[in-house]
Amino acid sequence: MLYLVISIFLSVLLFLLFKSFDSFKVNTFLAIVVNYVICVFIGLIFLQFSHLPGRYSMYNVLYHPLYIFHHTWVILAFIIGVLFVFTFYLMALTAQMVSVTLSVVANKMSLVIPVLFSLFVFKIESRDFTFFNILGIITALSAIYLCTFRPGGKLNRELIYFLPLSVFILGGVIDTMINYTNYKYIGESEESLFPLIMFISASLAGIVVVLYMIITQQLKIDLKSIAAGIVLGIPNYFSIYFLLKALTAFNNNGALVFPIFNIGIIMVAAILAFIIFKEELLNVNKIGLALAVLAIFLIYYQELRLIIDY
Repeated sequence: MLYLVISIFLSVLLFLLFKSFDSFKVNTFLAIVVNYVICVFIGLIFLQFSHLPGRYSMYNVLYHPLYIFHHTWVILAFIIGVLFVFTFYLMALTAQMVSVTLSVVANKMSLVIPVLFSLFVFKIESRDFTFFNILGIITALSAIYLCTFRPGGKLNRELIYFLPLSVFILGGVIDTMINYTNYKYIGESEESLFPLIMFISASLAGIVVVLYMIITQQLKIDLKSIAAGIVLGIPNYFSIYFLLKALTAFNNNGALVFPIFNIGIIMVAAILAFIIFKEELLNVNKIGLALAVLAIFLIYYQELRLIIDY
């Protein structure tokens, strides 16, 4: 349980850091790119001490990258990595311009998309999809709308809806691609390498954009943003690391871990955002927050019921 608690708090820390970037005048996109570079360095260090086959050693990944490019999943990992950068940036903008709570809810409710794809497209869902699961999906969509509701002008209202909706869709696309890739292509020997390739792809995509912005004089490198990226990268990597450790501790029972993980992040983020940033939620937003938690229970209720019975 300790690993799961650590992962929850590190995940919430990412959203809180996003919110603080605005106050400290940090260039959010530059910080995000640096964050992924840091994740790559940490991942390479861990790769060196992992038990992967020799062809996946740090030396071969760095100096002989073609060793891994004969795998189909590498291309998918690169696409996911590119999506990572822009989704992470939209999450940051949502936290800064709307609220930390809404950014978290939009990100966590995106689980609806991979669930639907798993059931109707990939057909890898091992359980029956019941009325309560459908109700959970409808509840999740309603939760995003209610959490989003804010009085304001037309432009502000459009922005409030666009940002979380983008996070919701892109987050769902990423989770669906990860789910498909893991199911179709990833073997035990590639489990540690898969996230590293995604981080490398995200870094390269971000660096290309940063270089273009520097050349066109849209961006200036500043040490404050680089330092912020380093601070962001450490909890970003270890939030995933400890989530994997939690899964191992619970015998890879994702049906138990992920509901607790998602609900924990939503609730802890809402509480800390109120305490630290004094984020006020309207009554309708609070209803949306409650519905978000209810939606997770409804979507995963079969697994949770089996665990309780056990």
